[in-house]
Amino acid sequence: MPIVRIQAKREGMLDQEVNRHRKERFLPALFYAIVDGGWYISPRQDAIEGIIDEAKARKEGKRPKPETVAVNTALYVAPPAGEKAREFAQLYLEWQTHRQALANAPFWYALHHAGVIGDTSSEKERQQTALLFFGFVPVSGEGAAYRYEPRTDEVVNSRHGSPRRPTFHPSLDKASPLQQILAEFRTLRADLRFREDGVNTVLTINRQKP
Repeated sequence: MPIVRIQAKREGMLDQEVNRHRKERFLPALFYAIVDGGWYISPRQDAIEGIIDEAKARKEGKRPKPETVAVNTALYVAPPAGEKAREFAQLYLEWQTHRQALANAPFWYALHHAGVIGDTSSEKERQQTALLFFGFVPVSGEGAAYRYEPRTDEVVNSRHGSPRRPTFHPSLDKASPLQQILAEFRTLRADLRFREDGVNTVLTINRQKP
């Protein structure tokens, strides 16, 4: 049961931004292995090793067989249990938010250059104009505002910077809806079953106590 390691590139943009102010270089990695027909992936190698050890112990009769659920595919997420992997999860989610926020900057740039919105346009007018021309409103994940800088002729996001000069953060903004969702539930499990009458999906959410 070999464990495969997926390592981020040392000279990639993510590496440069994350390690800009770090004394020791941090490169995120993922580990995965196929154990007893199941595919397991984790940012921690010891977690995969633990699954392999448990599988071997069960085959040798040292562990009882676990309770099984008749599903084709299952996804289980438990944010509180991933304390050691929290930095990696925050880093990855913020990176995805960062990329999407910068990808939306050219849409606002086009509207400013076309003259359909300006510095005096209200946020409501900006959103209505974007919806009219694009059919959607370009936003960043945490709702950080975009502004046009005439001096440099570029659109800048208040949190993520611009495509020319990006600003990366190692974790999600505390006010980010995604951050609030992660803090709201203890566990989430999605079970997918293929049946004769179609696809059956069961989503179970265990929320944090208020």
